[in-house]
Amino acid sequence: MRSLTLAAVCAAGLAAPALAQSDLLAAYDRNGDGALSRTEFETLQKEAFARLDGNGDGRLDAAELSGADKGRGDGGRAMSRDANGDGVVTEAEFVAAGRAFGKLDRNGDGVLSGDELARLTRALSRGRG
Repeated sequence: MRSLTLAAVCAAGLAAPALAQSDLLAAYDRNGDGALSRTEFETLQKEAFARLDGNGDGRLDAAELSGADKGRGDGGRAMSRDANGDGVVTEAEFVAAGRAFGKLDRNGDGVLSGDELARLTRALSRGRG
């Protein structure tokens, strides 16, 4: 019985990243190819920005980002995207698509799939808590 329980726990732990990946793909894989293109990834980032932008002014300020630290995302990492140092993060600064996508696309094939998608899923999970 103990072996069966241990096996079930291990299987659930291994399945969790796959389930998170399938949720990510279901939400953002618009062309259904089982991977995230640069455009699909940008959509994910724009939606994350909109969730953080509590007042909808197109800018993330310190007040919104401190709120993000309390459960809406990772405000500290968001402020690091303030490219011009003016104390606010615009959507363009937040997305900075080439930089983030390029880091995740380890094999340079122009899409995030397999291990790359697993890395993205883990990064998103860390940002949530």
